Amino acid sequence: MMLNFPLRSLLPVVAVAVLTAIKVAESQKAAVDIDTSSTPSPVYPSVNFKVLNVDHVFLRRDSPTPARNSSQKAQTFLITGRGAGLLQPAVNASFGPLTVDAPVPPDFLLSGRTILPFILVRQVRSSSPVVKILFHMPIGSDITVGQERMGSGEDNVSKSARAKTKDGGHCVTAYAFWETKEVRGACLVSPSGFCVAQLKPEPTWFGSGSRSGSSSREAGKTEGVKGLQGNVVDVYFQSRRDPTGQCAPQDSLQRVRGGRGGGSGGAGTPMRRIGSVNLLKTPPGNPTFFRLRLGGAVVVQTSSKPLKATDVATFYVFLPSTSSLETFTLRTTVKSGLSFSAARPSDSALWDIIVEPGRGATPNTVSVVCQRKVAVTARRGLLEVLQLDFVPKDVSEQAESQTISWRLEMPGNVKDVGIMRIFTTQRDFVGLAPLVMKTDILNTAKLMGVTVSVPVKTLAVEADGSVTDVTNFTRCRSTEEEVLKVSERCDYVYVNGNETRGKSRVVLDFTYSFLSAQLEMSVWIPRLPLLIDVADPELSQIKGWRVPVTSGNRRSTWDSEEEEDMRKGRGCMLQYQHSKLTVLTPFIAQADADMPPDPLTGAEPVEYFMGPNWQVDVTNLVRSFLKVSDPDVARVQNGVVLQGRTVGTTTVQVLSPLTSLVLAERSISVVDDKVSVTELGVQLVSGLSLSLQLSPGSYGAIVATATTREMITQLEQEAVVRCWVQFSDGAVTPLELFDRSIYSLTVSTPDEKVATVRRTHQSTFLVAQGEGKSQGALVRVELRICEECQKSKRKGKLAVGTGLLRINLQSNIRVSEEKGVVAMRD
Repeated sequence: MMLNFPLRSLLPVVAVAVLTAIKVAESQKAAVDIDTSSTPSPVYPSVNFKVLNVDHVFLRRDSPTPARNSSQKAQTFLITGRGAGLLQPAVNASFGPLTVDAPVPPDFLLSGRTILPFILVRQVRSSSPVVKILFHMPIGSDITVGQERMGSGEDNVSKSARAKTKDGGHCVTAYAFWETKEVRGACLVSPSGFCVAQLKPEPTWFGSGSRSGSSSREAGKTEGVKGLQGNVVDVYFQSRRDPTGQCAPQDSLQRVRGGRGGGSGGAGTPMRRIGSVNLLKTPPGNPTFFRLRLGGAVVVQTSSKPLKATDVATFYVFLPSTSSLETFTLRTTVKSGLSFSAARPSDSALWDIIVEPGRGATPNTVSVVCQRKVAVTARRGLLEVLQLDFVPKDVSEQAESQTISWRLEMPGNVKDVGIMRIFTTQRDFVGLAPLVMKTDILNTAKLMGVTVSVPVKTLAVEADGSVTDVTNFTRCRSTEEEVLKVSERCDYVYVNGNETRGKSRVVLDFTYSFLSAQLEMSVWIPRLPLLIDVADPELSQIKGWRVPVTSGNRRSTWDSEEEEDMRKGRGCMLQYQHSKLTVLTPFIAQADADMPPDPLTGAEPVEYFMGPNWQVDVTNLVRSFLKVSDPDVARVQNGVVLQGRTVGTTTVQVLSPLTSLVLAERSISVVDDKVSVTELGVQLVSGLSLSLQLSPGSYGAIVATATTREMITQLEQEAVVRCWVQFSDGAVTPLELFDRSIYSLTVSTPDEKVATVRRTHQSTFLVAQGEGKSQGALVRVELRICEECQKSKRKGKLAVGTGLLRINLQSNIRVSEEKGVVAMRD
């Protein structure tokens, strides 16, 4: 079973588990004189599954309904992220009082560790041809930032990092692909640690055209300066455990050619796509500048490189060569973080300047009067007039921005003003990385009214690979708040149910001082209306099964043969059938903008979470909002069982917790027809085992197999009794759906030297006392109505079922030694 939702923002921890209960040992037929003459029809065993210690959703796959098989039950779920704490993910299977747990092996969950990647710079220039990718291996469900300064690159693995490899260090290899070529780099990351892998594309990879070597449909969508085009290349990574600390890059070009993101040959995790980078060709040593134009004539320019404490910020002032301006005054005002150092003409033969330092009320304002000496006509373009130097003061630990105000005064009382901003820092920051534990959000807030949030931690990364948590100093915004929101403190993204749509690629902007980055996420919303799946939407009366009348019923429906006696006697009525209900929906997202509408319907394209054949089981999410429009006709018990109460037609609805909208509706009928109990099925289970294995040919799929055991192999070993009923209309219902107070079970065996009966409040057990002549014990089970509604004229017995308790004390099977087999007493 292949994960077929978009893999470009793969969940850090993603696992699909298909749970199957199989191989229930065949019940042995026993010929006895009982009220029901035929062997009960097969029924799915009542094995319940739970997924522990991880965030997950249950799923159902649309497929042709197979022939009913009494030995199997399947349940699919998706692990969407790690749960709180450090407990290991596990699967629990239960059959009545029997329960068993199986831990999810670490190797089933991307080698047991989540590794978060982030491309630090999406626009890479040929003048600085290095692609840097930050990797982090969180512990548990949190992104942790310690004090240790982790090295970067394959040749810079610190001794402490080498020591940590014994505790789960991974060698991470990053790859960039262009046409038929690849470059790769590696770094060593340990639990709670960081590392930076560097890729150095070849000079021929850089270009200014539209040619692209990327096979991704996201080619051309990388972030950066609008209007700049280059060659877009895809970046991937994979990891493996590395106890040696050597961390040599893995060669996996052949694997990626075979199918990027899907292969897994060799040791370690499969290849995963990180994203794309845009490679731009620029002249060697070409720096970037901040530029301000004043009065249509004067241009002020300075380097965009942040200032350290020992640096000098030089501002260059230009005039166009065609300008006739002979004199002008330039006033500049700085804040406390900068101080004026010096001013000088670029060519003293061409310009005179007079510097007037600030004093009095304007100590931070410097005025420079410029006077042209000689006209220059031979040169074209911008002519440099003067340079002004400023130095930083009191550079703080955090990167800060400094504002410089400029005021130009020209003859004729012509004035203009402008502002420039430069940055100061103590550290050599090279990139910003907003990290999240998962990039896919299921917007269940629309169903539950409870905000769904994902924590964000924003890290500033230095050239040596050191990281600093700057979350509290970051500015952020969502580009589409109708899809996904971000908190004011930039420490989490969230949905609160007021969103109007989902989207497969929504971008959030993060800024810290001179650093900026974009975080891409996918938001999936439930498709409306939801589907209410009812096993039996038409509920009938059950002939002979009388139950006490409750005050909530408008009227009682009587069995015509007993109407007079019942009216004169006890307040009882016929029981109605019960049916299990499930609420399902696919989660969808608006597709990328480059996907055209449907040519036939014109509908906007959507993407399906897990693919169009999968639906999410949201029953547990909406059970508090499941209502019956006429509660006198029927009711929903525990959010999963539909119970008829009196004849009529009504609807089951799912109401929105946020608005008055009806999210789903299903019509159901309670009819006056009567059905009878035709069969009572009996299953005797002595043990339960659970095993997990990876599903062949799929990424992250886990098959958990729960097997019920019916053979007794030891004295005093017990088997629990479980029953189901079949009605004359063909409906089959586990007896546990009915309230235990409205019926009683009588379990008996003909020979107590072979087996005895033990009862508890919740369950009935058979206890093996001996093997017997036939290596088993015949078990008789009678289903009776409650004492309050018993009548003297006829027996209150609804049905009788039989089962064979299989006992083989000579068997070589050692249940107690078999892994995963548990038989817990009630």
